[in-house]
Amino acid sequence: MLYSVYILQGLLKRKHKSTFYIGETSNLDKRLQAHEGGRKKGGALRTSMMKDIAIVYHEEFSTLKEAMKEERRLKKEFKKMKRADKIKYIKEHSEQSVAS
Repeated sequence: MLYSVYILQGLLKRKHKSTFYIGETSNLDKRLQAHEGGRKKGGALRTSMMKDIAIVYHEEFSTLKEAMKEERRLKKEFKKMKRADKIKYIKEHSEQSVAS
């Protein structure tokens, strides 16, 4: 089984401001559906306040421990970054980037 670390980008519903969410999962498609479905479908509180959610980055790991370690590292790193640096990071590390 593979585990994915992912970054979602979406618009905050009330502020109309783009934001990011970092998470990990063993089933990326199912987890994205949960995020899009809101809190009642198992999505996170933060993503329930977002619309137009898209995966802008993901990376796969062979163990849950590795995925959780990378998730923590990304969250810690992203807290220190300004928005432009986050977008730059995503563009440099992912061909799927839609951050702009």
